[in-house]
Amino acid sequence: PSLSSTGISDKLANCICFNARSLNNKLLQLHHLVADRPAVVSVTETWLTDDMPDCLLTDCHNSYTVHRKDRLGRRGGGVCVLVDSNAFQSATVHIPTKYDNVELIAVDLLCGNFTCRFVTVYRPPSSDTDTDGAQYCLQLAECIDFLGRQNVTMVICGDFNIPNLNTSGHNLLSCSSIICDVFQRHGLTQF
Repeated sequence: PSLSSTGISDKLANCICFNARSLNNKLLQLHHLVADRPAVVSVTETWLTDDMPDCLLTDCHNSYTVHRKDRLGRRGGGVCVLVDSNAFQSATVHIPTKYDNVELIAVDLLCGNFTCRFVTVYRPPSSDTDTDGAQYCLQLAECIDFLGRQNVTMVICGDFNIPNLNTSGHNLLSCSSIICDVFQRHGLTQF
């Protein structure tokens, strides 16, 4: 089935993605956002730690399920997805531990017999040709390849920190080339 024939595309049209650069001091704004009942809220750079309970993110709106991956070991980063249970059933996708340093969370959104894999990514900034940045992108691409193996429709959103995305692919170890290649392999389009 296609996205439009399942009704999932209408629900995904009611989706919000933003970079918070810390939710800790923006909880009131997040609560106002959730009060408008978006089906999915995707947040990068949450800066959350395990001492922040999920219910504080949703202002106790019990219809939201919180899926999150906090950055471990240092400040910043982190990703989370809030899913309105009235729109979708949802389940966090298990990702192998070899990708623990990749700031990515994948959530399967279930609508009848159709599953859409909703992936939120945060890539820390680096220059397009920085060696460490390219290694991170290679691991991120490998993780996306893993998530795409299950033959589900994928929606990827987030902050890739590649302001000048170079689609020409002339430098195989540039971040933009690595990201463009993985998008092409999975038939993804940037909007």
